Amino acid sequence: GSKLVELLTKSGGWEIHGIDVREPARPNLYKRFVRGSVTSSIAMKNLFDRARPDVAVHLAFVVTSTHDRELETSVALDGTRHFLEGCERNATPKAVLLSSVAAYGAHDDNDVPLTEASPIRGVSGYGYSRLKAEADRMAQMYLEVHPECEFAILRPCLFAGPGTDNNFFDVLKFAVVPQVRDR
Repeated sequence: GSKLVELLTKSGGWEIHGIDVREPARPNLYKRFVRGSVTSSIAMKNLFDRARPDVAVHLAFVVTSTHDRELETSVALDGTRHFLEGCERNATPKAVLLSSVAAYGAHDDNDVPLTEASPIRGVSGYGYSRLKAEADRMAQMYLEVHPECEFAILRPCLFAGPGTDNNFFDVLKFAVVPQVRDR
């Protein structure tokens, strides 16, 4: 999110309104910043009603497991629901949801290559994948009801580079890479 805010600020012409549980490193880049959670319907309603955005972007998600399934589910599903409710209530003309390629799930019978027509089915035993799939489906249902909204669902894959530092790539630090085998 902070990278997007920096890019939008550099490009100019944007009034940025945001919400996060942490204070931003550069609060001066925001017209309005709310310290709060997407899980709060009141905080999200207030943010949307004050901002009345032309473009709304939903990036909130728990990537690194907190081992608090209720919190992870609430951020993913309640956060997405509150985002979509804000878009609907304010007739937001353009919206973006950050999903993930994980929403497709790792299945032997997946399309190769995956396309927009490929089914979103996640993996039930992998919370990140399951929740991304559920949030993705919520956005798709919103699109069906609101075809007037230009809505982009982004499903990026993992990538690695010199600055990559997250739990997905921590496994590469091991001398032996653990593997899960089907029995």
